[in-house]
Amino acid sequence: MINGKRALILILLLSLLATFGERSAVEAQDVAPTLTVFKSVINNSGGTAAASEFTMIVAATAPSLASFPGDSGGTTITMDAGNYAVAETGPSGYAQIQLGECSGVIAVGESKTCLFTNNDIPAGAPRLTVITTVVNDDSGTAWASDWAMDIAGTNVFSTGFPGAESPGVTVSLDPGPYSVSESGGPAGYSTTLSLACSGTINLGDDLTCIITNNDDEPSLTLQKVVTNDNGGTALATAWTLTATGPTGFSGSGPSVSNGASFD
Repeated sequence: MINGKRALILILLLSLLATFGERSAVEAQDVAPTLTVFKSVINNSGGTAAASEFTMIVAATAPSLASFPGDSGGTTITMDAGNYAVAETGPSGYAQIQLGECSGVIAVGESKTCLFTNNDIPAGAPRLTVITTVVNDDSGTAWASDWAMDIAGTNVFSTGFPGAESPGVTVSLDPGPYSVSESGGPAGYSTTLSLACSGTINLGDDLTCIITNNDDEPSLTLQKVVTNDNGGTALATAWTLTATGPTGFSGSGPSVSNGASFD
């Protein structure tokens, strides 16, 4: 028999253990990353757009908001840890600049801040839109924001910004020679630039440069080496080299390659 005092002590111990277990379970839960996006609009050349007229778009895993109106006071969202990128759509005639951490990788418990600023472009001033397109048809996983877009020209409003899919990023610059290039990004991609990615821009021009990054098809080369150091005379061509797979291939040594058709 358990007397009343012992029973009370046992009940208290069980209650403490249950409370500790609940607290430990709560403490063990990971904290979702947070991202705060601020939107600023500068209307000093006749523009009238408000921050809320721009739609902020977040590409991430399980964002609490995938799109929302721009807000100068900021909008905070949560998401799963991993890659993310912020883009926007909105009124034309504005150059864009990104500050802070508007793309990259976010970890559990991290908090990051991104600021998009749009400045109205004076009437008749040259404008250049850069669109970064990524084609992942051979197992690639890159995002447009993995590359930085670099613009060489005179008085370029913004350069070195993360790449963005259509509608891209619009910048203003003075008339004259210009060129667009990219830096960073993963290996294993071939790059092509449209004609409008370099040349001369004039007053009133509204040009669009498209940079396409396409993941390269995998390739495999088989090589046969024969060592004849004990009287042997065989040649590598005496062996047939074979690779199996969805699009396998074979051929005589000393070397045979699939070219670019092996999955």
